[in-house]
Amino acid sequence: MPPYRPLRLLGASLALPLVACGNGTPPPSPESEAASPAMADHGPLAAAPGADALAADFIDPSGARIGTAFATPGPNGMVIRVDLEGLTQGFHAIHAHQVGDCSDPDAGFQASGGHINPAGVPHGFLNATGRSEADMPNIYAHGTGHLRAELFAEGLTADLGLDDDGFALIVHENPDDHETQPIGGAGGRVACAAFTN
Repeated sequence: MPPYRPLRLLGASLALPLVACGNGTPPPSPESEAASPAMADHGPLAAAPGADALAADFIDPSGARIGTAFATPGPNGMVIRVDLEGLTQGFHAIHAHQVGDCSDPDAGFQASGGHINPAGVPHGFLNATGRSEADMPNIYAHGTGHLRAELFAEGLTADLGLDDDGFALIVHENPDDHETQPIGGAGGRVACAAFTN
């Protein structure tokens, strides 16, 4: 018997269990994987927020609904989840404003008031004495205009945000530089979601 024959038999014996493990079904193609339930888009904010979450619609300056926001109050602030369409690509500032009122889209959502800032501290994460309850990290819209994010608004408790007149989440046209006063150079208000009791 030639010296290489045992190796050939060993290779064949190892391959046999692998063939036996198959169920006769060919492996899925990339197209079928994309259509499978595990890979499907489960819609906005696939993992639903908890039972304590409050919901609000985002509207744009024309008054059209462009997304959804959820706010879940906690002892030290709120978990904010946003899902929007129709924004320009890039980073956008998002801030918590004093009044839950988005009734004046044609006026740039001025009814929502200024930033929630009961202590009157300077704006921005990069200010040594700053950071109000309104301040949050920037959010990013992809080239399609779609934006989905989850943020923690530290200090924005239910007592502060959900008072008699509620609060609004405002998305701005530009990113927040986290330092320039009074709003980090964020520019105009391009989306508003009002939370009220």
